[in-house]
Amino acid sequence: MLDLAIVKFVEPNMVLWFVILPVVVGFSCFHIYRKNQFREQAGYGDSLRRLSSFTTTRSDKFAVVTIALVALILAFSLLRPQLRIEQITPEYEKQDLILILDRSVSMQATDISPSRFTGAIREIKSFLLSKPDAINRIGLIGFAGTSVVLSHLTSDLDAMFFFLDWISEDNNIYFGTNFSGAISSALEMVDKDDTDSNKTFLLLSDGDDESTELFEYLNQLNDAGIKVHTIGIGSNESVPMPLFSGGDAIEFLTDEEGNQLFTRFNESTMRQVAAMTNGTFLRSETGHDLSESLNSIVTGDLELLGYQRLVDYRDIYVPLVLTAVFLCWIFLIRI
Repeated sequence: MLDLAIVKFVEPNMVLWFVILPVVVGFSCFHIYRKNQFREQAGYGDSLRRLSSFTTTRSDKFAVVTIALVALILAFSLLRPQLRIEQITPEYEKQDLILILDRSVSMQATDISPSRFTGAIREIKSFLLSKPDAINRIGLIGFAGTSVVLSHLTSDLDAMFFFLDWISEDNNIYFGTNFSGAISSALEMVDKDDTDSNKTFLLLSDGDDESTELFEYLNQLNDAGIKVHTIGIGSNESVPMPLFSGGDAIEFLTDEEGNQLFTRFNESTMRQVAAMTNGTFLRSETGHDLSESLNSIVTGDLELLGYQRLVDYRDIYVPLVLTAVFLCWIFLIRI
């Protein structure tokens, strides 16, 4: 294998085929010479030159040059040349991400189509399909009044998709919004993990936190050096909260007197959580920009370690052969 600065030849032993070049050029010149000699001896050489442009000296030179180029390209292709491609890519520190997803009844509001919760699930899946390589493992916690660990830290995205599908098909009604309980479950997940990797929390909710111990847990996060990024989901409108009960029948949440209850997005606590842990707060009012927000937060939080230089080689003999075919076609329509 011959490796030059820009081009590498996989089959350098095929260089012997270049000896065919002088043979091809020699035969072409001899053929043209014999053709013109025959025409002169037959007595109609000058007549043909006056009638046709294909019998001129220029056309003969064109034929020789074209044949020589085709032979040269084909011989060069036999060496199987490969073009050197260099890529410089940033290398980030590996990091684990714990997703904390609000499952409370207010997340069923339809100000984001088809609902805040379904839109969040859809965008999380989209993010996972194109997540940065620096995100090593992902954990998932669902919460409302209480929290539950749905998936411990794993690099198996199929498992993550399974749990996301499972909770999206769960028609149970969950009341309350307890941020401190959700963060406590995330901290327990970190404590049980025996790997020494950086952890980042990402809280997705429509606000309305009802917990009383939140700031105590935020202080623990600061001590552990763990950031909590928050993404608020929902519009500024007051919207009813659907209750799904039995097939497609839809009812709405009401108080004890039967009056319909409404929910409105509340960002104040989510801003505080992000600010107190050096995290980032973003807002998603349509749900369609949530995946982009996820990627923006995660990418911006990764620590750049340096740059990696990757060298690759790509075959170029195919376009060379196609060029030879094109020259042959030009040659044929000229003769």
